[in-house]
Amino acid sequence: GYQLNGSNIGSYPTAVFVSPFIAASITSSNNQKWVNSGWDWMKNKKESYFSDSYNLLTMLFITGNWWKPVPDDKKIQNQINDAIYEGYDN
Repeated sequence: GYQLNGSNIGSYPTAVFVSPFIAASITSSNNQKWVNSGWDWMKNKKESYFSDSYNLLTMLFITGNWWKPVPDDKKIQNQINDAIYEGYDN
């Protein structure tokens, strides 16, 4: 990272900076080797509470292991969808 004046904060790769690039690479199966290498780097990276938490959230994104809140009731889901798309033509 960098200070506001442009000077370098450190010379080590921090998970807060690197992990999102690894996560972005899941957009194509051509990047699988990079994702695998990045995953190994991420799972072994230990820094600070903030950085480790951010790294974990990125790992959850990559694996798809997050809770996606959706109502059990289809009627409620339809009302939500109607509200989201109100004013849009199909």
